[in-house]
This record gives sequence, C-alpha cells and structure tokens, in this order.
Amino acid sequence: MAAPLAAGNTVIVKPSEQAPLSCLRLAEILSDVFSPGVLSVLPGGVECGKALSTHPLSCADPLKPTLLELEGKNALIACPDADIDKLVVGVAGGMNFTWPGQSCGSTSRVFLHKSIPDAVLKKVVEYVKRVYKAGVPTDFLTTMGPVISKAAHDRIMSYIKSAKQEGANLVCGGKAPEGIDGIKGGYFIELTIFSEVKLHIRIAKEEIFGPVIAVLK
Repeated sequence: MAAPLAAGNTVIVKPSEQAPLSCLRLAEILSDVFSPGVLSVLPGGVECGKALSTHPLSCADPLKPTLLELEGKNALIACPDADIDKLVVGVAGGMNFTWPGQSCGSTSRVFLHKSIPDAVLKKVVEYVKRVYKAGVPTDFLTTMGPVISKAAHDRIMSYIKSAKQEGANLVCGGKAPEGIDGIKGGYFIELTIFSEVKLHIRIAKEEIFGPVIAVLK
C-alpha cells in the first residue's frame, strides 16, 4: 500500500467482510493525512471484488491506469539443487499455517522437480506436525488457530473432498483435529497436504484460503 501511495496513486483496500477491523482502523488513523478518496477501505466478499474489477466505469471511462494486486495461488518452485532441509522449512513456512493458510501470500502450490525424492514430503509432514499445534488461540501453546467461519470451513472441506474425487493423493490431514481439548465444534481443519496433483483439478487452480497444500511435479 505504501509504494502506490508514495507514487501518487489512489488505493482501494478490500478486506474480508469477516475480518475488516485492522484495515478500517488504519483508514481511520490516516483519514487526516490524505485527501478524501486517496485511500479507501471497502470490506466485502466475492461480489464486492467482482464489482471493483469488472465494472467498466472503474477504469475505462476516466481512462486511468489500474493495477489489481490479486495473488491467490502462489507457487513454491523447488529446483533440482534445492537444499532439502531448507525446502522442508520453506514449504511449511510459506503456507502460513499459523493462521491456517488464510493469507493471499500463502504458497499453496508446491512444484517439486522430478529429481527431488518423494521422501521429502515425509519430512514436511513430520515438520508441520512437530511445529504446528491446533488449539484455542488464547492458549500460548497454540501455534495454529481455526479458520474464520463455518462458511470458510465448509468451503475448504469441499475442496478436500473434490481433490480426493479427482485423484489427488492425501498425504496427511483432511479432517478435523482429534484429541485436543477445547476445540470440539470449532472451525478447525488439520494441516492437509495432497501429492500427485494434476494441473487441471480444482485445488491446483482455485484459491482455497485454508491449510491445504497441493504438491505437483
């Protein structure tokens, strides 16, 4: 946001309607700094984003250049000379499992060169199970919280179901965590990793916005 503002542009920030408070507070703080309309915060879901990005009056009529920063299916690409230990940490860390995968910058697709052994996935699973522990967010031992809502939970689970149906191999996760006090009935989903993912299936193409990694070779 700082760079386009510093370059003299106007900025519209579209946070989720379910978690808009930080962005709205920032806009409130900056309201005395910028002229009206320079920085706008417009919370909303799919309909809001669609209106912003497709309505012809948003850019065509006044002939102003428009840049959309979208992200969504970021890829981590592992080349043949990748350091395996660093790769394991990168795959886990890039996914932002702490807020479980609910980040536009999460590397939800992992492209492994065919020369990299499949055993690396076993190391990834061991690492994430050791480092990330689902639990109540107010507990200091918790390292991964729930997804934001029932709608998000159900959407993510539908992607997991479709991945199984479309032939992806479930390496780990895919269900609610078990045996953890205080989270029963919450919107928790285990860290989920699929291998043998093909480019044409849904989890390879659509943003899941949850703790699901698709591994391709």
